[in-house]
Amino acid sequence: QEKMKIPFFTAERQNKEIGSDIKKAISKVIDSGIYSDGPNIREFEEKWSEINQVKHTVFTGSGTAALEIALKCYGTCDSIVAVPTNTFIASASQVFPLKRSIVEWVDSDETCNLDIESLNHFSFETLIGVNLYGQPLDFDKLKHVLGDRELLLDACQSHFSTYKNKPVATYAKISVFSFYTTKSLSCAGESGCLCTDNKNWYEYAKSLRNHGRGDVGYSHDYISGNSRGEEIQAAILLGKLKQKDEIIDGRLSATSRYRKNLQDHPNIKLLPKDKNCQTINYVMPVFVENRDKIKEELLKAGISTMIHYPIPCHLQPAFNDCGYGVEGQFPVAEKQCKMELSLPLFYDITNEEIDYVSGLLINVIENL
Repeated sequence: QEKMKIPFFTAERQNKEIGSDIKKAISKVIDSGIYSDGPNIREFEEKWSEINQVKHTVFTGSGTAALEIALKCYGTCDSIVAVPTNTFIASASQVFPLKRSIVEWVDSDETCNLDIESLNHFSFETLIGVNLYGQPLDFDKLKHVLGDRELLLDACQSHFSTYKNKPVATYAKISVFSFYTTKSLSCAGESGCLCTDNKNWYEYAKSLRNHGRGDVGYSHDYISGNSRGEEIQAAILLGKLKQKDEIIDGRLSATSRYRKNLQDHPNIKLLPKDKNCQTINYVMPVFVENRDKIKEELLKAGISTMIHYPIPCHLQPAFNDCGYGVEGQFPVAEKQCKMELSLPLFYDITNEEIDYVSGLLINVIENL
């Protein structure tokens, strides 16, 4: 078979399909002279609210900014916030600047999402739940365990995923999304948003994203920074939303084909499937021994892969002063982080490319 070179991610093909429309939208924004808090942002907020079956969306400069604002809406200063340790650092990093707030790390279960049953042993007030790799949490089970405690949903990897046929954003009072370049719905750089049904939080979040600005001129009701999103990014997202069905179908088809190709191999572990979920994968994770060597051999053969994430949060140097930093405290997450390898995935990856990656992965594993 002829050698193929396959990137981990590419926007080039999508840009060939809709690039001219997006360029026109960008030019229109530039000509308008309105670069933030304009009509594209408001239109995107309306469309994203409709897609996610929520009342309000607040567009922000990044998913991390949306998470920071969401934590302030929940009033998590001087409280304990539980966070899964197997996640991108942004899921946790915004807790630490909050006054006297404490992070409690949570181990994973076999899904790589947080171990819900273990939450019974924690005394937190707020949980940051993450749909890692796009796979929704078991929200029914989580609701039973949480009781009166609050869920802030980090949905930054789970665009268009559903649980029991409902968008994931409907299962939390606030959810946040990132539209970073590699996400299932992506802009050309950075942007994000916050979703909620709460009108008061909606108004508060709009103020916080803009220096705590009030209703009158340069009056400011709260101390806050600048988390405004850009009109150009909203215009790009609106253009890509026209391909929403193709994005969903393409990612579902790709991950299904990967699973079919790899599920029977004894040395490749895949995430379990949940019949209650339609998972729109952000990445295609596999779990293998000798992960780093396999990654190296695939790259030599022209296949680009990534690791999500090599170091669990409790072992990150940034959190050394938080009472953790010792291996063995969260063994499930630690093992997952040592074995996870993300294969090339984009909505328009071809069956031929998926089969080539799958076959090469199996060949590398069997010849190590």
